Order: sequence, then C-alpha cells, then structure tokens
Amino acid sequence: MQTSEWVEPSCGAFDHISGVKLENLGIDFIEIANETGQTTRQEYLLIYKGLPVAKGNKYIRKYVNLINKVKQASYNEEKLIDVLEEAFDDTWMFFDKEPASGVKYSTTSLENMYTVGSKKDFEKGVKYLTEKERTSYEVFVQYDKIVDSEGNLIDTYVSISTLEDGTSVKTEYAIFVMSEEGKIYLSKNRQVGEFHHSSFLEGKPISAGGEILIKQGRIKEINNGSGHYRPTLDLVEKNTIKELQNRGYFNIENPKENIQFKSEF
Repeated sequence: MQTSEWVEPSCGAFDHISGVKLENLGIDFIEIANETGQTTRQEYLLIYKGLPVAKGNKYIRKYVNLINKVKQASYNEEKLIDVLEEAFDDTWMFFDKEPASGVKYSTTSLENMYTVGSKKDFEKGVKYLTEKERTSYEVFVQYDKIVDSEGNLIDTYVSISTLEDGTSVKTEYAIFVMSEEGKIYLSKNRQVGEFHHSSFLEGKPISAGGEILIKQGRIKEINNGSGHYRPTLDLVEKNTIKELQNRGYFNIENPKENIQFKSEF
C-alpha cells in the first residue's frame, strides 16, 4: 500500500464550507493504491484524529454509506462527531495482529491433586493439545480488539460447557490461559473430563487462567475460575493487564478500567 497525496473521496466532493469544517475537526482523506494481482485499485482512507476509520471507493457500499453520512452531518458539528466516533469501531481493521510480547511472567503450576493426588487418573483422560493443535486456540490483540488467528473478532457469548453427564449448557464465558511468555489461548467449548485449562499447555505452568467474557472483541470480565490451577486473582490481573498493555490494547476509548476482575475462590 502506497500513500500518494491528500485528496477528496472518490464518491463525490464536499463543498468549500463543509471541507473547512472537516479539516478543522482533523478529518482527512488519503489516496492509496492497493495492488491486487496484476491490477491496481485506487482506494481512500478516511482519517479522523490521526487514525483510519474507513477504507474504500465508490464501488464499496460500506465506504459510500459512511461518506454519505458524513456529508449529511457536515453542517452540524455535533452530529458529524457522532458519525465519526461510531466509525472508530472499525479502526482495528487497519492494524496488524500483535503477537505475545515475550515477557517472562511469574507462573502457577497445576494443582498437586491432578499430578500425584486423588485426581491423577482423572487427568489422564483430559485432552492435551499438541503444539500444532494449540495454534488454532491462540488469540491476539489487533489495535483495541481481541481476534482469532484469522482476524475475526472474538465473542464468547456463544460458549458451551458440557457437564459430566453429557448435558450441554450455554454460557457467556470462555476458558483461557496465558503462557509464561504471554501467549493467550482461549476455548469457547469446555468438557468435564476431556477439555480443561490444563489442555492448552499440556499441564505446564500458566501465568494467568480462568474464565473470560468478551463481546465483539472487547474484554468485559476476567476471573480466576480454574480448578486445575487455582491462580490468585492478583496474579491473573497483574499479568493479563501487563500483557494487554504491552500489546497496545488499551486507549482512551478502551481503558483498562473497563475490565472487571472477579475472584472465584
């Protein structure tokens, strides 16, 4: 992608008065050339507060609809700001996924009952993911959203917990762990006796773990609800906040105070 110059959008120019208002609010358009195969397609980035909020041209309906909303609101600054603030929801799309920071975090080990104690035999039936299998469970930070390996927003509101008798119960929480290096793994499906927190890292120590509630890529709540590891809430909160900070997840619209931390023990 190459930036050439600041230009008007491709789906119709603004008049002079509207253009001045847009400029005063920090709104600009950047012309870009996206090379797809053997063709070059001209597109435009709509920039607001120094961040991209939309990309497209007159052939892309979503972009055209937003530009039309901007035009309609351009004579009313309050309405215009509302339109642009709403568009911020798409800013994450223009950033790369941030992998684990690689910071070495303090960890907690699997409870003794699962290694040498009363539940040692129970643990033998639990699925342990291989390194290759584990990659599909890893999640990433993309600007201020949590996404899967393919860049899709994570939403845990459709999670399933399968009980020992085979009964499936809907839940809003996924199970998750974080490795010593800050890699975060998540599953929206758990099954008693088959898939637990110990499944992600083959029973190895974790730096955080429990249950996590995510809505459209935004983390709403985290707890320490892992019976296999029983991490302290302090460990979970301290390590997850630091890792999310290292990956640039927090900003003015998405402060760390938006995440509720709750203890299950």
